[in-house]
Amino acid sequence: MFPACSGQTKSGSTGDRVMDSQGSLMVVGEERLIDGGGEEKLIDGGREGRLVEEGGEGRLVDGGSLMEVGSEGSLLEVGREGSLMEVGREGTLMEAGREGSLMEVGREGTLMEAGREGSLIEVGREGSLMDVGSEGSLLEVGREGSLMELGR
Repeated sequence: MFPACSGQTKSGSTGDRVMDSQGSLMVVGEERLIDGGGEEKLIDGGREGRLVEEGGEGRLVDGGSLMEVGSEGSLLEVGREGSLMEVGREGTLMEAGREGSLMEVGREGTLMEAGREGSLIEVGREGSLMDVGSEGSLLEVGREGSLMELGR
């Protein structure tokens, strides 16, 4: 599903995720999700990661962290310290730092940052509620009212 970069654009059906000639992760028929650094590497937030294929799902492995590309084109990372990164379909970026701080860069370029305890409650544009606690867990109530928790 995630072919290695070979210098040529890969094609596929609408909704397929492929790598283009610049090493960028694309969803066919949609906009670019993640800019890459070429030759099987993806760069997100200045860090390089290696894209591997496992069980038909694309996973980005980076320094002990695991990033998964979900079916909705979102990028999730659960690191050793409970950090979370998500790149959504609308291009929002959420990144938890070493001390549990949470930043969001939205379409409008807004930036939010939490305190040292890592607690942040934020109601996004689509009414989702997120809370990153001091233990690195994430509680999210999505648009459909589903509840999801990602622990360490």
